[in-house]
Amino acid sequence: MQALLQLMISYTASCPTACSSLAGSSSASTSLRAPAALKYQPNTASLLSTVIKLAQRESSLALTDKSPPLGKLKTAFALLTNLALSQECRGVFWKSNFLADFAQYCYPGKTKKSRAVRVLEGLWLDLLQNLSFSTDGHSMILKVQESVAGIIELGSSSCEQHQQRATLILRNMCTHAPNKAKLLANASVLGYLCGQVKSGSDNVQGMATSALLALLYNSQKAKMELKQPSIVRDLKDAYENIVQLKPASPMQHRSKQNLHSIMILLRT
Repeated sequence: MQALLQLMISYTASCPTACSSLAGSSSASTSLRAPAALKYQPNTASLLSTVIKLAQRESSLALTDKSPPLGKLKTAFALLTNLALSQECRGVFWKSNFLADFAQYCYPGKTKKSRAVRVLEGLWLDLLQNLSFSTDGHSMILKVQESVAGIIELGSSSCEQHQQRATLILRNMCTHAPNKAKLLANASVLGYLCGQVKSGSDNVQGMATSALLALLYNSQKAKMELKQPSIVRDLKDAYENIVQLKPASPMQHRSKQNLHSIMILLRT
């Protein structure tokens, strides 16, 4: 099973046509006529639907077994993460209600988590990260109940990789104008991003400043929220701290530029 999944991971890597073929019906995928083979024909019996069911089954085992094997889970999610870059596959994700599992598996609010749960959280963040590179992926993430809260919770953990993935997901969504009102309606989004600007690693800080700048652009509501004295003070402190660093890393230099632009926009 794992060998077959790994083969499909290689088959779908950076190949939209291959990804789409997994979302279509088996008859379309095996047709001898080339045009039909490339044509997307959604079907509930598609190979993608089978992989989704496998990922759901392995996720349930990861949560219930004391020492679950994680090989199939990791490989299935690696394939799904590839497929998240395909519009046709994203459509199957949504129609199958697969994305709703994120809140069920990764937002229990537990303080002590097993290794399997931590692995599952990372796999979901990888998948959501690829979803966040498309505007329809943004809409899917925002429509899943408590998804943003779950992303912020995972990004607030002590795991550096979780922080980077979660912050990049939010940053990608902040760049799309229709998302801004929905993100700003969640007070924890600005709190999380400002917190990462203040105390995140260089990479996380760079993504957080980029997210704030994108959120602020052409948004009066964002400007009003960011003009709070405590937030302005934290942004100025972060900027001054980076200015004092000599030499600054490329990511620190980017954060400095972003913060400078943010301060200019807040004064206008």
